Amino acid sequence: MDLLSFDAVAKTVVQAVLDDALDPVTVGISGAWGSGKTTVLRLNRRTRLPRSPPRRTRPFS
Repeated sequence: MDLLSFDAVAKTVVQAVLDDALDPVTVGISGAWGSGKTTVLRLNRRTRLPRSPPRRTRPFS
């Protein structure tokens, strides 16, 4: 459940990552503790994986 509408952010990130014109692309997500960074990353993974070719991602803290 996405009560804060992070799905819109996640979809925008997925579009950027899958756009070959932007390749290579680096995406950074920043925010205060508890602001939803991990939620956006999880939504990205869920949105991207079923329909896209494999991409190398490196989540880190």
